[in-house]
Amino acid sequence: MRVTRWIIRGVVGLLLVIVLLVGTVLAALQTRWAKDHIRRFAVDRANSALNAELSIGELGGSLFRGVELRRVALQQNGQPVFSADTVTVSYDPVVLIRQGLRLDDIRVEHGVVHVVETATGWNVTQLVKPRPATGNGPTAFSINRITMIDGDVTVAPRNATSRHLSEVELEASLKQDRAGLVTTLSRLSALDNGSGYRIERAAGTFEGAF
Repeated sequence: MRVTRWIIRGVVGLLLVIVLLVGTVLAALQTRWAKDHIRRFAVDRANSALNAELSIGELGGSLFRGVELRRVALQQNGQPVFSADTVTVSYDPVVLIRQGLRLDDIRVEHGVVHVVETATGWNVTQLVKPRPATGNGPTAFSINRITMIDGDVTVAPRNATSRHLSEVELEASLKQDRAGLVTTLSRLSALDNGSGYRIERAAGTFEGAF
């Protein structure tokens, strides 16, 4: 049971970081669009909203179909939180304008995430700077599919041994509304490096995780 909890925490932490990163960048892209110029603009805008530092090596794709972020890295207090060779995002721009953060697909290649518990809580829950309360509850979003290819996840509780998953392959969906966060894991395979146990296939639906 303990192994199950940390795996769930690691997977949900990974997905939350991906959604946060993509959502912040897309918010900037809705303002301007011009390849390298927008890459710098998006990074500046994202960093102004985050308790972390985002860098994107290259930005590609089309505003009308989706974007591709290459050589992505996110650090908090000088420590790595997330990195990926490529993050590809597909969406319908009309849906984005009318309904907010509703994405068709996010594909992450060679993603690495560090989910770390500190004295103030888990790092992945503290990446966004506090905003004035609106009374509207948490920001609503939905991602129809998130795919991870050859990923790597480390979960480091404050008062327990760190755990490490490698060779992570997963497919999931994520939704948040006033009722809270729901993660639906369609497929997960990975290697638990500490025990040598290989997860051949796991699936399930989880509410919250932190």
